[in-house]
Amino acid sequence: MHSPSQPTRAHAIQARPDTAVILPAHLHDPKSGVVFPIGRTDFRIGRDKDNDLFLNETQVSRRHSVLARSADGFVLRDLGSTNGTYVNGRRITESVLADGDQIVIGATRLVFLVDQRPRTRTGSYALLQKDSRIDKPRVSVDPRQVRGEGIAFGEAGGAVLLRFLEAVTPQQSPQQLLGRALGEIAGIFVAERVVYVAFEATGEPTVAAVHRPGGPSGGEVQVSRSVLEYVRERREAICVEDAASDPRLGPGESIAQWQGHCIMGAPVVRGDQLAGILYLDRPVARGIYAEGDLKLLAALAGILAMCAENAGLYEQLLRAGEFSEAILRCLGSGVVVVDSGGIVQRMNAYSCGLFGMREEEVRGAALDQASWLAPLGKILVDVARDGIPRDRKEVVLQRAPGDDGRLYLGVTAHPLRGPHGDRIGAIANFRDLTGIRALEEEVRRAGRLAALGQMAAGIAHEVRNPLNSIRGFAELLQEQPGTNTEYLGIIVREVDRINRIVQDLLDFARIDRATADVFGLSDLVQDLLKQVTPEATGAKVKVVPPELEPLNARGSAERIRQVLLNLVRNAIEAMQENPPGRERELRLSVRAAARGVALRVSDTGPGIPDDVLSRIFDPFFTSKDRGTGLGLSICQKITEVHGGRLRVETALGKGTTFVLELPPIDAAEGADG
Repeated sequence: MHSPSQPTRAHAIQARPDTAVILPAHLHDPKSGVVFPIGRTDFRIGRDKDNDLFLNETQVSRRHSVLARSADGFVLRDLGSTNGTYVNGRRITESVLADGDQIVIGATRLVFLVDQRPRTRTGSYALLQKDSRIDKPRVSVDPRQVRGEGIAFGEAGGAVLLRFLEAVTPQQSPQQLLGRALGEIAGIFVAERVVYVAFEATGEPTVAAVHRPGGPSGGEVQVSRSVLEYVRERREAICVEDAASDPRLGPGESIAQWQGHCIMGAPVVRGDQLAGILYLDRPVARGIYAEGDLKLLAALAGILAMCAENAGLYEQLLRAGEFSEAILRCLGSGVVVVDSGGIVQRMNAYSCGLFGMREEEVRGAALDQASWLAPLGKILVDVARDGIPRDRKEVVLQRAPGDDGRLYLGVTAHPLRGPHGDRIGAIANFRDLTGIRALEEEVRRAGRLAALGQMAAGIAHEVRNPLNSIRGFAELLQEQPGTNTEYLGIIVREVDRINRIVQDLLDFARIDRATADVFGLSDLVQDLLKQVTPEATGAKVKVVPPELEPLNARGSAERIRQVLLNLVRNAIEAMQENPPGRERELRLSVRAAARGVALRVSDTGPGIPDDVLSRIFDPFFTSKDRGTGLGLSICQKITEVHGGRLRVETALGKGTTFVLELPPIDAAEGADG
């Protein structure tokens, strides 16, 4: 390194930002050279002393090459030299140079730079002096010496190691790492080829990766087996000026074909195992390698071994993570993971689909404070805090606003523990039991309805005949003079009321199937409104013009009309409870829906309380002073017989909407009307 008190020619160019310089690339000995500025005249390189750069080498021609300015920048031209001029590993006749290009002339390696700012680290850029040229072509280095004794490569050599480490450290697959590493090594040593030879389980060598700067990446790859065997047996790096004349390798066909090539090889060792060999070569005509180069290659092989091992471990980690992710994605049950503070760390696809959420929405949130998911979150937080598993707990979640119904979950939760047994969180696995609970309730309801139907049919038949007799005799008595017709009239009216109840019971028992007729829903609604409008007007209820789409349904038009009539009359009755001054509006609509067709009956009444809403379709349940409690049960049964669904949307103080959903029919079956 040049001392700041002893300026070199490099300092002369620090104030010239447009100056191009040639810098040597021999990194193992950065103290032995100078920096050459390139002026506006041609810069000549050759073996004659009158060249701007005098290289006293037999492999360099007297007039070897020239560096000249042009409109495109700086152009390097070969002047018909015997052994050629190389730029970035390729022999050139003429080449426009870019900042950082590496030039090889004979045994001298140079770097071309455009000096764009002052340089203070001039000692890092040195031209190899003539007395430092390679005079010991046959060199071997034990990589353990390189690692153990900490051989100093100089500031530039250390920078190369750091740059190489940065290039191959980023997380990548082992194959990507190899490709990147070989490319870096080819640039550092200006090699014609860099090959990584790995050893299979059988011990046979195989070419795992190859890099040819500027050349094809495929095709057959041949390397010197003698060099490989030497490195493999001795576990030490080797550098030979000419493989065919090196006494360490012995005679043989493998060596003969490499006459005129300079080769370096270095073992890549992981622990006590030889994982592979770094092998690089180039023609002797392009320069030979020195001892410092070999030490640098051995150090790079050590870094490669470490990084390759890390890449393998990282790939295993990625595969394990991907495998775990695949399991979580494919699980037919929900999985939620929280940390020790109850903060959500993971939620699998099943959970997200069930809750109608994206994982990003809940990750990082406190689940026990996440509104409707709080009951599930509480179990996880409790397990994370006390470490006691919860097994087969049933949790009821009220769906998010806008959804109807509840979610019933069967939850099992266990604590998560760290390597030292400390609690680090909790994991819950759960299944959606909503369908099972609904099926159980449906079975119970079907059993009750069947029993009620049989009982209702029997009672109706037994009661109807006596009622008819009572009504008939009451009418006869009304015709007799001197009788109290007022009381007899009450008897007749009450008998008629009982008959209606009996008819409801019979209807409830007999609804078991629907006809297959196709009818228009718009006409049905309009006819219904003609009937109920006078009744609504008398109750001071405004009938809003209906929103009707021309849609059809299949089944019994009379039965569907019966359902709508019951719902409309219930709505009119409900609005009688409105306080003075509050509007009373009845709205009907027919629209296409996801499930087929939706008929809506809406009112602006007081709404339905939760305790009533949960039982509203139960037979014989009523919140009215009068009534059988069969009206909505009959409506629901008619709807189900038609393959539909009857549901309710209500808000206290705002009103109620009953939605009658019927399945779609084929468009070919005709339009409404």
